[in-house]
Amino acid sequence: MSLLVGFVWLVVLAVTSLIAAVTTAAAWAAAHWVWIALAAAGLLFLLIRAGGTSCAGLHCGGCRR
Repeated sequence: MSLLVGFVWLVVLAVTSLIAAVTTAAAWAAAHWVWIALAAAGLLFLLIRAGGTSCAGLHCGGCRR
């Protein structure tokens, strides 16, 4: 019986800790949404530019001319 009670308490503590972590992450993201959006836009820009579709013709790494 005591083993079952201990297991239930461990499950309750794990769920409570998970809820606290998610709440903390959501609060942090809400407070820093501008920086997150800027970082995502910069990463998207870099991924689009790294596609090799816009070669300037000056011995770039994309076309190897």
